[in-house]
Amino acid sequence: MRKYQRPHETVYLADFTDDSDRVHAAAWLTPGATNFRIGVYYDLWRANNVQGQPTTDPTATQRIAPKRHAGGSNAMFLDGHAQIIPATDLVRLRRWDDYDYTSVTP
Repeated sequence: MRKYQRPHETVYLADFTDDSDRVHAAAWLTPGATNFRIGVYYDLWRANNVQGQPTTDPTATQRIAPKRHAGGSNAMFLDGHAQIIPATDLVRLRRWDDYDYTSVTP
């Protein structure tokens, strides 16, 4: 935890977006996909993945459901605690920034 500046404020996971058209599932859950490959899609590395903007690129779509529960969403933080946070707070990029910009490959 020492490597993270704000583990108690930094979101690690949140409710995943609806995928009724199976856009995400079709792209990610392919034969031979490893846990690492699938897990990478839960890493939100683009602003669109958090804030959501119209796009035809499936890797750039919003991947969270900020209003899943009465205007908020479940969020798990880097320190391990979880709570519902308001949608307006969840879509702030600073909430997701762990300030670790190193590349990791399996």
